Amino acid sequence: MLPFLPAILLCLVAAAQLRLTRTDGLTAWKGGGFGMFSTTDMGPRLIGIRIRGPWGERDIPRPAAMSDEAYSDVLIFPSEENIRDLALNIAAIETAGGTSVSRVRIAVWRLSYDPRTLSPLPEVVRDRVVNIPASRRRP
Repeated sequence: MLPFLPAILLCLVAAAQLRLTRTDGLTAWKGGGFGMFSTTDMGPRLIGIRIRGPWGERDIPRPAAMSDEAYSDVLIFPSEENIRDLALNIAAIETAGGTSVSRVRIAVWRLSYDPRTLSPLPEVVRDRVVNIPASRRRP
């Protein structure tokens, strides 16, 4: 059994990476890298941020005070937890700046390519709305 352990572990890592790329939007270039040469997914991914407050909704750019790590975590692996953490971080930054935020919508986009024309097509990887608890809003 011991001689087969490395092969078994490698298969488990590959299976986990395949599941995460199919269900949670993990880029195929991360999480073991299986499939990294069969996809262009490591190309530019973009994050759209829309916040809602008493004044309505508006799109905002990435806040300057946001850490690179929090932002890149969502680009690479837009899981529910990473998106929620990013949304709470955005709400905290906006609240510190004097804006009361009740909801943050985060959409992660990537480019795919038409197989016939090779023209780039934007594709949504994940689009989630996070409601901000009243205790985290500005009064």
